[in-house]
Amino acid sequence: MIGISGELLTLPLIGEGKEAVNPLHDSRVAEVLGKLDMEQFSVQPLSLGQEDEEENKPKIPQGIAVDSQGHIIVGDDWDRNVKVFDHTGLFQYSFSCPLSDNPNALSSIADVATDRTDNVYVLIEAEKSATARYQVYVVKKQATLHCFPLREEAGEALRLTLNKKDHILVLAQSVDSSDENIRSIVEVYNKDGKFEHSFGDQQLKCAQDLSVSGDDRILVLDRDVDGVLSIHVFSPHGEHSFHFKVKEEPHIPRSRPSVACYRALNQVVVGYPCMVSHGKGHCVKIAVYTMQDEKHEIVRSIELATGELVSTRGIAVTLKGHIAIGLLEKSEGNSRVLVV
Repeated sequence: MIGISGELLTLPLIGEGKEAVNPLHDSRVAEVLGKLDMEQFSVQPLSLGQEDEEENKPKIPQGIAVDSQGHIIVGDDWDRNVKVFDHTGLFQYSFSCPLSDNPNALSSIADVATDRTDNVYVLIEAEKSATARYQVYVVKKQATLHCFPLREEAGEALRLTLNKKDHILVLAQSVDSSDENIRSIVEVYNKDGKFEHSFGDQQLKCAQDLSVSGDDRILVLDRDVDGVLSIHVFSPHGEHSFHFKVKEEPHIPRSRPSVACYRALNQVVVGYPCMVSHGKGHCVKIAVYTMQDEKHEIVRSIELATGELVSTRGIAVTLKGHIAIGLLEKSEGNSRVLVV
């Protein structure tokens, strides 16, 4: 069930809407085949770096991006570097960013993204930096093009993405000292790293991730006080348009979801940890929505069995429509990036 060039093949979905099942990759199908002693007919998701040396495997994925060449780019918070894999999951190369003025400072990678010319943007946290706590490095083929600091006023920088104009959108979060409520905001920087404006502070409660659709609308995955996930849709300029709920299954408390867009078809892809539909245990649910104007509809759902899952650590969709998702599990050594 693998193509000549190494890509995973697809089959028509079984069922319709939110109950549609991917017969190749869904863990519910694999479970049934196992009971029938037919495991050989189940195609498990591709795991990045599974055939590579240990040092080249993703340890703690933190942010996932793709480029026009089919590469999957993964920020690795354990190795403090960015790893690049080809479409078959094989490691290609890695690079590190000068994360701080002080090489001994404790720093971490928060997210990665790419622009239209395949430059890689790395959002890093440098706790002991003399310049700024959060910075963005722009890298081209392992060479740093430039770096710019983020404003301290916004708080903790969580995620970043780029729009069609290659403006950098940063999702930030802080705690209001007056009432201890979480405050989320999206900040916009131009290509030179200059702050332009911000939006979302009136609509967002506890934002988790963000992405940009094929028509350049900005989608922010938000969680309310009851743990319900919603997608807030903003215009390319930051005006709020509408929002819709995307989560129905009981979620795992304090877990972190992720969102991405398949721009070719203007689809929204949401990944989040939850309990399996039948039986016991954890899984990651991947829900795919179509979005036309203010209308949205779920078109497919994939359930992947996991160990005791803590959170997703980024999600991205390749030009061919394959979904790469980073998983963080409690068991040491089980965190990985899967491609379906």
